[in-house]
Amino acid sequence: ADLLRGRSAQALPPLLAAAEHADVSDETRAQLWSEVASSSLWTLDFALCERAAATAIELAGDTAPTAAALAHGLLARRHSFGGDLGATTRHARAAADLARRFQPSARSVPMFYAGLGLMWLDPGLALDVLHQGLRLAEQQGLSWSQPVYYQGLASAAFDHGRWDDALVYYDTGRRVSEELTELSEPSIDAFMGILHLWRGDDATAAAILDAALLEMQQPYARQGSLLYVSWLIAHLRAHAGATGEAGAMVLEAFELALRLGATGLES
Repeated sequence: ADLLRGRSAQALPPLLAAAEHADVSDETRAQLWSEVASSSLWTLDFALCERAAATAIELAGDTAPTAAALAHGLLARRHSFGGDLGATTRHARAAADLARRFQPSARSVPMFYAGLGLMWLDPGLALDVLHQGLRLAEQQGLSWSQPVYYQGLASAAFDHGRWDDALVYYDTGRRVSEELTELSEPSIDAFMGILHLWRGDDATAAAILDAALLEMQQPYARQGSLLYVSWLIAHLRAHAGATGEAGAMVLEAFELALRLGATGLES
């Protein structure tokens, strides 16, 4: 239940205990390790994410493509944070290939992570992968994952300079996820706030920031999103003329990303 509601920090300890100690088959253990990798990525424990994903891939073999697809997708996202473009591409392609061939459950959203991993390499390809993942989710009838894909599409379209599309994806995802408020993602809100600011709509950007800051106070908030929310704050302060303060905030966020091992975030 915690995983489905985006409560990664709460989900991680029992998942890790089960992955390490439960008396289950290798296939089930591979799935557990892939979920450990997912939760640890969202909580910014990159070392555990890498270890868990590698273990999931090893255990999955040919019998657990769902777990392997998710693990490869998570590694693509993790290595994109670290700036390792070769590993990002390799794992993203593996995740997308497994998802297309075996159509694992939309719960694992492997193509979501693969698409996010590709955003800084090839935003156009990232959009294509995310669209394929959304179609799989729709075919499987698992509606909860669809707003997650729209979040990814909004982010990829933003990086690709397709701002009108980004806003459409963002608004569609919010409509789809009205009953799943705990799956909201302040980092995507921050992108849209910056987009509105760049278009001269200061009021909307400020309103989005207020909502994102409120969201960050919730117990289920993913603290890694604070890096992106800080980026929006810095842009708003620079726009208001406080350039020195804005620069200091960007530097603090960059230094935090370095400490977390997310060196690719300076992009």
